[in-house]
Amino acid sequence: MAITTIDGMMAGGRPASYVYKGPPPISTIIAGRHQSLWGLDGSPGSGLFDTTLNGVVLDSSAGNVQGMISRSDPVSGEARLARTVVRSSVGGLVLVCDRLWHNGGVNPAITTAQAIATPVWPARDMDGATLGRGVIVGLEVSAITGAGSPVVSISYTNTASVAARTGTLVHGTTSAAVPGAFYPFGLQADDEGVKSVESITLSTSWTSGTINLAAYRVLAAIDVPAVGSIDPLTGGLPRIFDGSVLFLMLLPNSSTAFRLMALLTETHG
Repeated sequence: MAITTIDGMMAGGRPASYVYKGPPPISTIIAGRHQSLWGLDGSPGSGLFDTTLNGVVLDSSAGNVQGMISRSDPVSGEARLARTVVRSSVGGLVLVCDRLWHNGGVNPAITTAQAIATPVWPARDMDGATLGRGVIVGLEVSAITGAGSPVVSISYTNTASVAARTGTLVHGTTSAAVPGAFYPFGLQADDEGVKSVESITLSTSWTSGTINLAAYRVLAAIDVPAVGSIDPLTGGLPRIFDGSVLFLMLLPNSSTAFRLMALLTETHG
């Protein structure tokens, strides 16, 4: 049943999940640029990436997915993110995200549209449905790129099932982008999320490296000057739908190596 009281929230508290992540294996992060912790070593260990353009949906209902923050679905009722505490050697903003889908097989060296037929998202958008409300798509680097800084766009279908929408990166790419470098796509006006992706196009060659797309939903954001936290009051008890695959993203204030530790606590009821 739903969590409606403080007593119910406290009674449903689960053991905290621990996260520790270190710097990318190559170079350093860039101030003001998203850095995904999915593929980085630490605890949990580095996550897997798919190798096909169509990609795969991610669902932890049958057990943890490699790379996700360890958790389990409630036996009955619902799960909520009750508290998150983060300590980071680099100040910035830490995002708690649910990873719904990712792909691979994107060729960074060609400039024609690369067709994608995504499967139906798992029912984990803002409404617990498959239409993608609140779902964002980003480009994630898993092996250092080569020379070039292409403009990258996607063709997508929005939550109203309108196709041929164009998503463009909210900040430009860089040459020699390091593993974990993450570039979210902005949406066309009035769109509330992404229902599916049909193609990706690079304006110029990125020469080499490995790039992937990922669809995700942000559950919470924690401001981290050094230590930051959210609780039921400041975090709003965001719903964690069954099968969620949680991971963290960092938007650092400075360009340097980093260490990050976090504890995430769910409540079930």
